[in-house]
Amino acid sequence: MKRNRVNKYMVLGLLIISIKYLINIPNALACFSTGMGIVLLIFGLYAMNHDITKLKDWKKNLVKRYLN
Repeated sequence: MKRNRVNKYMVLGLLIISIKYLINIPNALACFSTGMGIVLLIFGLYAMNHDITKLKDWKKNLVKRYLN
């Protein structure tokens, strides 16, 4: 049985959401950061129960292609 633990996507999402409470930022940037945080939280919940190795490999190949 797989243990459901907090992963890096969930931590990053919570950090991005909490930025607007820690520092004073413009409203448009605060709304954008809240939206990105929610998306990362949802992706983190998906990653807890599903295999995302294909996505990780695709990201590595994308970075390799455009940075070299």
